[in-house]
Amino acid sequence: MTTCRKRTGVVLGICLLLAFAMLSGITAFADDSVFAGGSGTAEDPWQIADAEQLDHVRDDLTASYVLTADIDLGSYESWQPIGTFRSRSDAPEDAEIPHPDFAFSGSFDGGGHTISNLTVNEPQSMAVGLFGCASGTENGAAFIGNFTLENVQVSGFYLVGGAVGLQFMNCPVSDIKLIGDNQLTGMQGIGGIVGPALIPSATAPPLRISLHLEMTAPARASLPEAEPTMPLSAAVPRAERSPPRETQHGASADSAARPGRAR
Repeated sequence: MTTCRKRTGVVLGICLLLAFAMLSGITAFADDSVFAGGSGTAEDPWQIADAEQLDHVRDDLTASYVLTADIDLGSYESWQPIGTFRSRSDAPEDAEIPHPDFAFSGSFDGGGHTISNLTVNEPQSMAVGLFGCASGTENGAAFIGNFTLENVQVSGFYLVGGAVGLQFMNCPVSDIKLIGDNQLTGMQGIGGIVGPALIPSATAPPLRISLHLEMTAPARASLPEAEPTMPLSAAVPRAERSPPRETQHGASADSAARPGRAR
């Protein structure tokens, strides 16, 4: 009887191990099936075919991605920028250096496709756009480019861009067009495609922009005196600041975790 019980226990243990292995395999497959194809490497990037898959880019900020279709983000009431700025450490010399765990440091190739109807409504945030903060690392360069943005409405506080709010060093941003009806709003550091680069060593081809530019502000509003190089650590919204500026773009422009998603 004892021997029989031992055999039964062994068989039960084997069955449990097999079941665990099968469940593990299913879980891995589910992770892989988030995207339309690929494996996330430079040679075989994750393939993005719809808005939900684009939203999953934030799940791995170091991987490589490529668009395989046009993307309409109109169903997102307020898109959460991919990659955020956080200081590398509390040391004063690291105050303006992005922490590599939070900035996008991978590769995003738009494949010549269009991303339309982007809305970002974060008027008290810094580094705001389709991508919030993007930076290369000591191990390699990041890249964002080769796509068109159409009809974007982006509102932030400091460093606002349609494609990238804050582009740090070793991160080329190129071949991006901005077309349609676009409005970008912020207090300081507003750009059409990329928020103005504050880091001298940032690597990006110069922007070639041809568009109608109109700066507007409410009557009797006074803008704060802008410091030439406002430190990122000082970009904290304050209630007493005057209303933000608006930058409206009406022609084309050519350029060189999961929590909080609102739909």
